[in-house]
Amino acid sequence: MPILQELPTELSQTLAKHRNGTGDLPIHVAVQTDRLASGDFGSRWLVADANALRVYTSDKDGTKAGLDATIKLSEIVSVRDEPMVGGGSLLVKRKGGETIELLRYGASLAGDMAGAARMIDALVTGESLPVGEEFGTEKRVCPKCGRPLPSDNNVCKACLNQGATLSRLFTYATERRGLVVLLCVLMIAATAAGLVPGV
Repeated sequence: MPILQELPTELSQTLAKHRNGTGDLPIHVAVQTDRLASGDFGSRWLVADANALRVYTSDKDGTKAGLDATIKLSEIVSVRDEPMVGGGSLLVKRKGGETIELLRYGASLAGDMAGAARMIDALVTGESLPVGEEFGTEKRVCPKCGRPLPSDNNVCKACLNQGATLSRLFTYATERRGLVVLLCVLMIAATAAGLVPGV
């Protein structure tokens, strides 16, 4: 399940200390992000049980983990993921109206973070916890760039070769190739004429 990833050994030990005897509570969310609080690339972890949310920053090899934030679920009103350019952020609304940014993530983790937000929101509100396909357990991302794929096809718009697509369209117009070429030349000429400053 994407929102319950295996924690590095050092982080597991650090987490056990911070849970202060509540280690018997099951962990519902354990997900790694690829952005630091500054927005730079780096490794952070979001861990949530029925008691609190915790955010950790770890080094590349997972040998060190520092606690960045602890928020008790009793202090939270809601959790939501906010899309941003190239990724998004997880926002927590606390009692009293304050909204804070819990962490940031890259575009390839949008599905995992949406699932994490739904799980945490269910923990906060006391609703039944979402399971299985409600998280979108299958990560559909482009194998070339890692961006999420559309729900209805496997074509990544960022990696689409537009030149090859145009060339393929021309093969469908073989009977009227001369007319298509003439049309393209006229469009280019009209654009060029529009760029000439008036005399």
